[in-house]
Amino acid sequence: QRALQLASQTSALPVSPGQLVIVFRMDRERYAIELTKLAEVLPFKRCTPVPGAPPRLLGVINLRGELHGVLDLSQLLAIPSNESTDSGFILVLRHSDRRVGLRVDSIEDLNEIRPGELTVSTSGKYVKGLASGTLPLLDADKLLGDVFSKEEL
Repeated sequence: QRALQLASQTSALPVSPGQLVIVFRMDRERYAIELTKLAEVLPFKRCTPVPGAPPRLLGVINLRGELHGVLDLSQLLAIPSNESTDSGFILVLRHSDRRVGLRVDSIEDLNEIRPGELTVSTSGKYVKGLASGTLPLLDADKLLGDVFSKEEL
């Protein structure tokens, strides 16, 4: 009886859900982006270059009849770029009712970042925080917001 009484008095605390992220590599560095920002992942083959575009824009791809810009994430993060520009993946992100691609070198894993694991970071302009002290979680909204003005979107 005592056990039943104690069990009825304790309320089950809701488990705080973590953030699901996709972990990827740029050169030798690992990064993560929240899955809620991700629309799809595509193998990178080629982009059609846009004349007069800034170097951070690799070009555009035709995805089911719609053109989407593909950004060079290594240039945005100021890290060495991969020698082979015809390999890797495109992370198609949702941003302001648009879709924009980020070229990454490789996809590593899907992870969950618990709220207690994320620490505030001062290590980068586009880093939201560090998961487990070493994995930078990129702020996709800030990254794309700085790249594109409202007129460009």
